Amino acid sequence: MKKLTCKTEGVWIDVTENGLTEAEKSTLITGTSEEKTVIGAKLRGYVAPEITGDEAVAAEAIYTDKKPTLKDTDTYQLIACDVTVEGNTLTGILNCRVNEEHIQVRF
Repeated sequence: MKKLTCKTEGVWIDVTENGLTEAEKSTLITGTSEEKTVIGAKLRGYVAPEITGDEAVAAEAIYTDKKPTLKDTDTYQLIACDVTVEGNTLTGILNCRVNEEHIQVRF
């Protein structure tokens, strides 16, 4: 399973990865408070990689399909589109604003 997010149209980020090693993940569970603080600082500074390829194309296609149809006078703001990829199945949620009204589309 992979989780992708888009907060800027056309830019997809893999949020499944967090930059931690298996040992660091284990330390988050069993480590001391000081060890957890150090790993937390690493997490806050981590920038997930932008993805390209088939998964990005599939995520962009479903985003385009679920994005509300806009009139010429409408204003649109993407808040976030989160997509979960499990095999060939894509599910997720699109949060956006159309004319300042919050819209949420689940798919």
